[in-house]
Amino acid sequence: MGNYQEQWRRYRVRRRWIITCTIVEFIGFIPFVGEVSIASQRLFPGSDLGLPAAICWGALYLFTGSRLRSFPCPRCGKNFFGGILGDVRVLLQKPRAFLGRECVYCGLPIYSDT
Repeated sequence: MGNYQEQWRRYRVRRRWIITCTIVEFIGFIPFVGEVSIASQRLFPGSDLGLPAAICWGALYLFTGSRLRSFPCPRCGKNFFGGILGDVRVLLQKPRAFLGRECVYCGLPIYSDT
């Protein structure tokens, strides 16, 4: 058994960074879309690029949020939280894995030392 504290420390730093980015993206959504809409109205009268800007910003927001659920397990090396949507059978058999408390594949508890 190995010491996983360095991997968990990196996960905490990464999680903090992703949460910060998600909050900034959430707060910046309306100002960004508003500015794009106003600029497109002034530069290209009769067209509005607000909706495409909102869709792109929403895709960025979803991508950033999905990065939070992507972390290799320190023990088995597979995605700790499962696939993009997770394997439904495994998640139903392991409720703690569904909540992100243990690895979906090997059962390593989150922040466990060994």
